[in-house]
Amino acid sequence: MVETIFLIIMAGVIGLYQEANKPTEYELSMEDGTNAEVILQKNSSYSCPVYCEADHIHIAVSCKDNCKTKHINYHLHNVTEIDEGFATFCSKRIITMNKISTKKKFPDIFSASKSKQ
Repeated sequence: MVETIFLIIMAGVIGLYQEANKPTEYELSMEDGTNAEVILQKNSSYSCPVYCEADHIHIAVSCKDNCKTKHINYHLHNVTEIDEGFATFCSKRIITMNKISTKKKFPDIFSASKSKQ
């Protein structure tokens, strides 16, 4: 009985940790009228290089406050200061940063298995 309760508690803790640290997708609207979609992940140091031409939502890293470095990868600067107008992404000023809800659509089994005769 004690083992079962312990397993339930551990599963709950692991689930909460996973939920808190999962990657989050954002849509960025820049001052020049362009939009970009990026994925931010906590505790990660990897980001796509600026020259990445793959057709996917790019992975970005949020820099610490007051970072003045010009990076060769996707970095967000001063994210905590979006309302003041100081946040930037690839040297472009960010106007809004909206979280994208990710609802994955799985293919319908029947439509995926139709064969043409």
